[in-house]
Amino acid sequence: MYKRQVLSSSNGLEKYPKLRFKGFSAPWHEIVIGDLFRVTRGYVLPTTAVKEKPQDEYIFPVYSSQTKDEGLMGYYNQYLYENAITWTTDGANAGTVHFRDGKFYCTNVCGVLLNEDGNANRCIAEILGSISKKYVSYVGNPKLMNNVMSEIRIHIPSVAEQKKIDELISALDLRIVKQRELIEHLKKYKRGAIEAIFNRTISFSSNTEDSWKEFRLGEFARRITRKNGQTTDIPLTISAQYGLIDQREFFSKTVASSDMSGYYLLHKGEFAYNRSTSSEYPFGSIKRLDKYDKGAVSTLYLCFDANEEIMDSDFIMWYFESSRWHNGVWEICAEGARNHGLLNVPTAGFFDTVHYLPSNKAEQKRIVAFLSTIDERYTRAFSELEELNNLKNGLYQRLFI
Repeated sequence: MYKRQVLSSSNGLEKYPKLRFKGFSAPWHEIVIGDLFRVTRGYVLPTTAVKEKPQDEYIFPVYSSQTKDEGLMGYYNQYLYENAITWTTDGANAGTVHFRDGKFYCTNVCGVLLNEDGNANRCIAEILGSISKKYVSYVGNPKLMNNVMSEIRIHIPSVAEQKKIDELISALDLRIVKQRELIEHLKKYKRGAIEAIFNRTISFSSNTEDSWKEFRLGEFARRITRKNGQTTDIPLTISAQYGLIDQREFFSKTVASSDMSGYYLLHKGEFAYNRSTSSEYPFGSIKRLDKYDKGAVSTLYLCFDANEEIMDSDFIMWYFESSRWHNGVWEICAEGARNHGLLNVPTAGFFDTVHYLPSNKAEQKRIVAFLSTIDERYTRAFSELEELNNLKNGLYQRLFI
């Protein structure tokens, strides 16, 4: 058991955080992890022995080295430890630290810190996690093994102050979890509303007359082939979440050619079709340029603007967020054929695809208003999450040394 020393602040073993709870003024003392905790690790567990969700006696969470769901691998019918701190010992996530509340099992790539005097908590996990990555060895496979963890030194407050900090962290983390759940709910609701509208299970018609009819894409969209020349230096790419965005923001580097004079020039409000597929976009994605006044895209993109005499641009933007237009692409796409890693969608065939849409502009605008309201709430929820994360980061900078 670690015996707290009486140390003076002059020797560097005592420190004071910038932000304290009322009633706490004592310094934080330096300790060695191996002196305060029993340092151990988890055990090998085959994935076949784990249930994806809790059921029957399989109620104990199993944690591994992954980052998804904070390392949750599934559920098992036995537990190894209770109320302990874990860290990833091997692999890309080596040094990642978590507090595990309650009884749990962890695999052999998890180190474990045990303490029966209340020092295994979120407060200590956050303090340790703020510096643990510095001790990871990157010779070969990244590692932070038990012997190295045992020698790490950190400054910690009294158990009573730890509990106060733990309560604050827990409350803030719970609020962040609830906000993420709200965002996921709004995302599903928005997706469901988009699909329902364009599959016509929700109607926005103001009378008995049905204004929906077939349009060729070329009737309400005009292809753009204007070249960039030296007009803009913004290289655009398509992001599922942010639409057409500067590559330098999205990739933190430019993947476009150094000479973009031959690229297509897009103006704000114009569209680009990226025929590259993903699990979320099996037929590629079509996005509108909204973030910048202009930008340049590779000639591998199919670009167009809206003929607003026929179709509202905002309405078209929402339509291409649905999966309704996929049928037309599927009919013209050569099965299994790819060109430069893209779906082999011929340009002429793309602009000749058939789309079933309302001709009534007032109905188009009602649909836009409805979906925009949902999207505003979704966007606001993201902003609120960002504010919560900023609050948490700001508190951490002042709460911890």
